[in-house]
Amino acid sequence: MCEFYEADIKRPEMASDATLRDYFAAKAMQAMISNPSIIDNDSDGAVNYAASAAYKFADAMLKARE
Repeated sequence: MCEFYEADIKRPEMASDATLRDYFAAKAMQAMISNPSIIDNDSDGAVNYAASAAYKFADAMLKARE
């Protein structure tokens, strides 16, 4: 079954206020922090980088869906 989602639709398996953008960002961040060559510590700089980059990836994924 193929399902289509809009960027602002809430998903039942996520937090009640999470969007598809948040979901994509969470998946991107999960991938980044699982790779020590990208994120190798929990310093404020590394954490801020991961959060910012995750949303950049999410925005790119949403744009690719257009």
